[in-house]
Amino acid sequence: MATRSMYAFRFSCRSPWYDRGHGRHALIDRRTPPPYRPGWSGHRLRFARFVDAPGVASAACRSSSPILRARRAVTGQHARGPSPPPDAAEHRTDDDSAHTTRRTGMKIGIMGAGSIGSVLADRLSAHGHQVKIANSRGPETISAEVLASGAEAVRADQVAAGVDVLITSVPLVRVPDLKPLLGQLPGEAVVIDTSNYYPARDGHIEALDGGLVESRWVEEQLGRSIVKAWNAITAQSFGAYAAPSGASGRIAVPVAADHDDDRGLGMSLVEQTGFQGFDAGTITDSWRQQPGTPVYCTDLTADEMPRALESAIAARSPRRRDLAMNVISELMGDPTSELGEDFLVRVNRLLYV
Repeated sequence: MATRSMYAFRFSCRSPWYDRGHGRHALIDRRTPPPYRPGWSGHRLRFARFVDAPGVASAACRSSSPILRARRAVTGQHARGPSPPPDAAEHRTDDDSAHTTRRTGMKIGIMGAGSIGSVLADRLSAHGHQVKIANSRGPETISAEVLASGAEAVRADQVAAGVDVLITSVPLVRVPDLKPLLGQLPGEAVVIDTSNYYPARDGHIEALDGGLVESRWVEEQLGRSIVKAWNAITAQSFGAYAAPSGASGRIAVPVAADHDDDRGLGMSLVEQTGFQGFDAGTITDSWRQQPGTPVYCTDLTADEMPRALESAIAARSPRRRDLAMNVISELMGDPTSELGEDFLVRVNRLLYV
């Protein structure tokens, strides 16, 4: 049997259903449906173990141009909202803030038609947005399945023209190549980036190896402020585990941005793709959702997210990221391994949480 490539699993991330009994979490195959079964820890990966429960915390965390009006239509905001009252929880989720009013009709461009970008195109167009999607190979290479909900395949040099939101979903090493495309991007459009830094794929980037926050580096390359979203969920979980608002065990996706309105917009769009948008703070804070951190591709709920973000250790996350890739490469090179559907999430929960 041929050796399986580690890159077949993509470099964007999620986690299995896990037992919630007695304050402990047992890794459980996601194919085991709710209700959860306390004390059961069976799964197909050899790394079975119990991990301490991340803890339960309360999940609360410009001019009038046409683009800003469209953005506020989606977020339900008419101006930057007031600060939460002093007794409110530090973090907020999509369900408890002003941007829960979600409307349709935004113009959204998606650059990148891989496993994340393709699902975004399908779900956001199904939600009523005008979506166009491009890749580096031409519109004829984008499958009809990606366009089934109404998205339009366009050339790369057309994807940013006239949009309210541009989502960049390409390998991080390709981000500098996108700057020429932003010439047609309206000045007040929002850029949302899904990329992650993996030296094994992207090569070593000195600034990032030196500790620069990945999203700050992306901003430097693009010359634009960005929203960081959809980077901390695996392609498999993103494709398979969307759930309606209020569903038990619904996966939360961290969203970071420097401007409250932009972060609110990102959280609302995450909600529209079937996950709970979680306010993860500013771009400076977004290192807490980078590869190797407890929230990265571990399929946490909104209740689990605050403690996981707070427990991230900047110096350790790159080492854990690289360790995870070595483990993944080794196991995928073993043709006898039965990895299971949630293989990546299980490894991540073992090493990151």
